Amino acid sequence: MTAASYGAGWLRFCAFCAEGSYRALPAAPSTVGRFVAFLWLKGTVQPTSARTYLAPVRKRHIAAGYAEPCAADVVSEALAGFSNDWLRTRGAKLKRVALPAPLAWKLAQLAYASPSATVCLRLTAVVSHFFMCRRAKDVLALAAADIALTPAGGLSFQILRTKTDAKRPGGERLAHSYPPSSFTSVPDLPVLLLRRALAVHHRHLRPSDRLFRWTGSDPGSALSAWLRAGLLLLGASPPVGCVYASHSCRSGGCTAMRTIGVGLDAVAQWAGMSVETLTKSYNDALAPVTPEAHFFFGRLLPRVFALPA
Repeated sequence: MTAASYGAGWLRFCAFCAEGSYRALPAAPSTVGRFVAFLWLKGTVQPTSARTYLAPVRKRHIAAGYAEPCAADVVSEALAGFSNDWLRTRGAKLKRVALPAPLAWKLAQLAYASPSATVCLRLTAVVSHFFMCRRAKDVLALAAADIALTPAGGLSFQILRTKTDAKRPGGERLAHSYPPSSFTSVPDLPVLLLRRALAVHHRHLRPSDRLFRWTGSDPGSALSAWLRAGLLLLGASPPVGCVYASHSCRSGGCTAMRTIGVGLDAVAQWAGMSVETLTKSYNDALAPVTPEAHFFFGRLLPRVFALPA
């Protein structure tokens, strides 16, 4: 959480205490337990998010030198009851799954053929998310100047600011380069879509402006909405009990890389995460290899070349 989020969270807890005439600092464990019950009664907070609401309370008490009330048994029991009731009434939440490469390729074909400039640009963002394997925020923050196309058909892009920059200021920006596609008989749709988007952008906007225009505060929600809109146009749906979200694009791209033979260490480096995080959350170990995975990422595999005699 950011400092602003902690501040807002603490004010939320203080407002709850003021309304119920409870003491906020130091708060009794029973007060925090009642706050958990309040979150449950709202019906809009998931159990996995409840601890996020308690984090500012814990942090403020530690900073003030008080005992941490969130660790008390009464709070743990309240959180357990929250989770059990949620599961009883709603069941486990839908599982986010990796977007299969064939489906990502169909989205690229749909974008390339769409007569709507808005649909084309939004689906280009979705396909780029799959192709670049970066965080949703990284992709939607790309300016036109952050992307370069090579005469040979390759692609380079840079990430100016990453999630961890605040923790290690002064770090180098991330730069990635894709060689041209390995297939001369198959249109290189992810690069062609970006080439078209850049051409339209340069006719109307500055190079420093963002390539993908969106509103709201959550880039993941924007990309999820665009992804689901594209899937609706295709008449495609996720497997039963599962859901496609922006996470599916990044995990789908990482999975596709892995299926064609790119090493886990290389995939992790490309996606900007540890191998542990990759294998735990961004790789479907059971996914089959497909032609579309090669269309996207076959360019990253070593190529046979003849050495001079």
